[in-house]
Amino acid sequence: MPATFCQRFAEARIKAGQLLPYLKTNVLSLVPVPRPGLGTCAMDEFGRLYYDPAFMEARSVYDGAFVVLHEDIHFYGRHAKRRVACIGANPSPEDLADWRRVVDGRVNEILVQSGLRPPADAVLPAHLGLPPNQTPEQDMVIMRQRREDKRKQEEQQAQKQAEQAEEQDSDSQASDSQENEPGDDQQDAEQEDAADDAADAQDEGDDAQEGDADGDGEPCDSEDSKAGEDGDAGDGDAGEEESEGDEDGADLPGDDSADEGEGQDGSAPSEGEGERNESGDADGGADTADSEGDGQTESQSPSEIGGSAADGIPRPWELGPPSDENPGLDESEQNLLEAQTAKAIEDHVASRGRGSVAAVLAKQASELLHKPVDPTRALAAKVKNAVDCTSGFGDYSYSRFSNRAAGGCILPNNVKPIPRVTVIVDTSGSMGGDDLALGLEIIGNALRNLPDPRGLRVLVGGTRVERAVNVFRKESVELLEGGGTDMSVLIQQAAEDRPEPKVIIVVTDTETPWPAEPVKPKVLVCATRKSRWMRPPPAWMDVVYLRPKDK
Repeated sequence: MPATFCQRFAEARIKAGQLLPYLKTNVLSLVPVPRPGLGTCAMDEFGRLYYDPAFMEARSVYDGAFVVLHEDIHFYGRHAKRRVACIGANPSPEDLADWRRVVDGRVNEILVQSGLRPPADAVLPAHLGLPPNQTPEQDMVIMRQRREDKRKQEEQQAQKQAEQAEEQDSDSQASDSQENEPGDDQQDAEQEDAADDAADAQDEGDDAQEGDADGDGEPCDSEDSKAGEDGDAGDGDAGEEESEGDEDGADLPGDDSADEGEGQDGSAPSEGEGERNESGDADGGADTADSEGDGQTESQSPSEIGGSAADGIPRPWELGPPSDENPGLDESEQNLLEAQTAKAIEDHVASRGRGSVAAVLAKQASELLHKPVDPTRALAAKVKNAVDCTSGFGDYSYSRFSNRAAGGCILPNNVKPIPRVTVIVDTSGSMGGDDLALGLEIIGNALRNLPDPRGLRVLVGGTRVERAVNVFRKESVELLEGGGTDMSVLIQQAAEDRPEPKVIIVVTDTETPWPAEPVKPKVLVCATRKSRWMRPPPAWMDVVYLRPKDK
């Protein structure tokens, strides 16, 4: 392979790293695989970048860098896995074609938002009639709805045409029946006229016979009539011969043309018809090619256009999973590279400001690096940490003697007391039904994870303690909302309770005053939601937001 071809591809990769420096590590980590005759540049699921040297040579370095970045974002965006999650492992040809179009459009949109100039033939979401700043999953909902609307419209149009054809048939039958009615009358009238003419002729014949019998007839009249009859017969014979001559003359040239036409239609189809039969419906093929929108020819299926990084469907020219002979990036290496790229994107945003990176890439990097934690798991971890820290090693007690007693000395045994946990539930008017349901759920989790033979201590109230009970089942807790709220009063009373609790769990919407001074037990606040009227808890309290979104 000529070195100039590889040189152009190397220049395009370097240019891609210069255009978008936060994708430089990802681009340079891809495994280049030359594929002469491929006619394009494509990426598979394992980080291999296939390219046709002639394809890269025919483009400028800038356009080549745009193509490399386009394929790299397919790989970084995990479009292959997202396709399976969106339209299934075995999608229909229509869904697969739509998915490829929408992901190509969204990748080009990311590059345009990053400040790059797309090639003239680049497909953008606007070309597909899609709104900006959407995900491919959202686009697929629109594309499927369009196909469904088009199918319904075609069904309605076909039904309308069928109804119109049925109306035309009924109208034609009615007109035929109307035409047949006056025709019968005319036939009857003609039959009556013929009968009258026959009667008149019989009368005339009778009169003539009477005249011959009387001797009034003339011989010359009979000769003239005979001559006339002979002339009429001669004329008839000549007419028959002339008609036969015309028929014979018409057959001679007509037979040759008819034979030629029959030979063409039956044995040797014309060149144009033969081509249509080989290629199929020309109009249908053109429509299919236009609908694909990515340069697909009739001999290529949608799965053969592009690489598997876009839709997860392996191509015949791809190398398959990584191996010693065909190196690539396995799942662990892809995860590591994805994390490094996300960190580079976040650092670029921090140094250059918001808007320096396309919103889709910035959001994806943030979601990857700062995955939301399940609030129930975070709550369980904090409660366990608080209980373990307060319980400690335990104490010594002579209720049980130590097995290490020696020399007549009686030593106490180690005992570990069960930590006391108190749950406070805010029942003020601002606590809705969902908030109180979360409070009951937390009580149930505490009963399961922190078994206490004395029961779980529960305090219920708003501005004062309305009810203080030890419960063994969450169903025995009655929560009635209403009134004001001041959790500082309830927290102070729970801290003064005996036996003293080690951990106080407060379930509230945080729209409440807090204690001014720390209390001895460890306080864990379970905020049912974030509200614009919330009062943040003090720094010496741990907070877990059960529903981070504002209500």
